[in-house]
Amino acid sequence: PTTDKLVRDDITIFPAPTEYLSTDHNGTFTPSDGKVGFYQVTVDVPQEFTLDDLATGAKPTGDVVITVERITRNSAFYGLPMTTVSLPNLTTASANNSFQGCQNLTRVDAPNLEVISGSGFVADCGNLASVNLPNLREITGAAVFQGAVKLKEIILPNVTKITTYFANGRHNSLNGGVIKLGKKAELGTRVFNGCMKTGDIYLPWSEGEVSGAPWEAPAGATIHYNTVYDSEWNVTSRSEERRVGKECRHRWS
Repeated sequence: PTTDKLVRDDITIFPAPTEYLSTDHNGTFTPSDGKVGFYQVTVDVPQEFTLDDLATGAKPTGDVVITVERITRNSAFYGLPMTTVSLPNLTTASANNSFQGCQNLTRVDAPNLEVISGSGFVADCGNLASVNLPNLREITGAAVFQGAVKLKEIILPNVTKITTYFANGRHNSLNGGVIKLGKKAELGTRVFNGCMKTGDIYLPWSEGEVSGAPWEAPAGATIHYNTVYDSEWNVTSRSEERRVGKECRHRWS
């Protein structure tokens, strides 16, 4: 450890041991420090997988790292029992239903993902509560978040294009949730249609600035314009808001 404490759940070792005598495959370390004695601490180490591993029938659980640059095979990780997944190298998800039905999945971290062109990326992940997609630019696949009913905040700092259903119009998957866009974005005609009955959509532009074809917004959602965020993505100001009906002219030409 790099700090003077080693903490796991409700167990704290202080001062932290400074040397490791042995390491087994499951992440159990036996550290030694002449001043503080011997300790055995089990650390949750993310498992690392490739697509080849999964093709041979691997069923990753717990915290998982998947080293893949592109997802091109439909249902590549369908229904796997992992609880969190990190995709540090992923740039493009062009296949359909990449993580659909992963019911144990609570978090997806894809810091370098730029394009989701396949449908159902995290569809029907009923316990998904957090997604980290800081460099995502385009969502052209349909129903990417369909059925992710516990995903109550979606922050998209760099998305500039969403062309089709954000979540399937029949399911109201994001009911009561919050969607925050960080840049001016081209929105398809039915992009947010039916994804929530109530909730908030924050846009960093004014309704008066826009042109192009109208898009359908959730009938019960509140659209917030000219939104400004702080570094933690908390809303610091917004100049307009309104409950919406069917049409909003927000598609950039």
